[in-house]
Amino acid sequence: KDAQEIIIQSLDNEDSDLRKIAAISSGRFGDHKVVGPLIKNLAKDESQEAIDALMSINDHRATDTFIQGLYSDNKIVRTVSALWLGRRGDLKNSQLLIQALEKEEEEKLDIMNLDKIKNIKDIPPAYAEAIALAQSDDPDSVSKLIGMAVSGKSIISQQAAIISLGLRSEPQAVATLIELSKTSSSVQIKMAAVFALRNYNTLEVKAALYSALEDEDIGVKLMAASSLVSLEYPLKEMVPELISIVENEKA
Repeated sequence: KDAQEIIIQSLDNEDSDLRKIAAISSGRFGDHKVVGPLIKNLAKDESQEAIDALMSINDHRATDTFIQGLYSDNKIVRTVSALWLGRRGDLKNSQLLIQALEKEEEEKLDIMNLDKIKNIKDIPPAYAEAIALAQSDDPDSVSKLIGMAVSGKSIISQQAAIISLGLRSEPQAVATLIELSKTSSSVQIKMAAVFALRNYNTLEVKAALYSALEDEDIGVKLMAASSLVSLEYPLKEMVPELISIVENEKA
C-alpha cells in the first residue's frame, strides 16, 4: 500500500485521534481521490481538521464529488461543498447551487447574527450557498437570484438569494431590494433586504435605509441602523430615530 491509500483508510479508523491525523495528512496530498473519504469523515466527526483539508483541495477533478456533497443530509458537508464550489465560480456550479438552495428546508436565516459568524462550522448551508453564488461568473444567475428573492419557494431561499445579490453588489438588483425592504409582508425578507443594501453606497440606498428606521418591526429598524453605520452614515443623524425606537419599545 502507498502512503495515500493508508491515510485514506485511516480516515475511517475507530480511533478518533487517528482520524484527525489522517484528515490533516490527506489535505496535504491535494488530490481529488481523498475528497470522497474526507467528506465521509467530515459527516462523521465534523472536525475542523477535515474542513481545513477539504478547503485546501485545489484539484478540479474533485468538482463532481463536492456537487454530490450539496445534497448531503449533513449540514456541514453541504456548507463546505458550497463554499468550495463557489470558489471555482463557473457557470455549471451556479445552476447546481441554485437548485441546492431551493431544496434547503431550514425555517429561516438568523440575519441579525450573520456578521458574528467566525467559523465555517457555524455557517448555515443556505448562507454558504448565497456566498458561493455571489462568486459566480454566470451572467444568468443574477436574474435567477432576483426571481428567487421575490418569489422563492421558501423564506430561507428568498433570504439567501437577497443576501447573495447584496454580496455581488449588482446594480440591477437595487430596485428590487429597496422594494422588498419597504413592502414585503415578511419581516425576515425585509431584514434580509436591509442587510443586503449595506453593500450599495448610494444616496438612493441610504434614503431607503433611513426610511427603514421607521418600520413597525424593531428588528428591521435595528438592521437599518446597522446598515447605515456600515455605510459610514453619521450616527448623530440617526440619534432621534434610535431614541424613538428605544422609547417605543419601553412603552
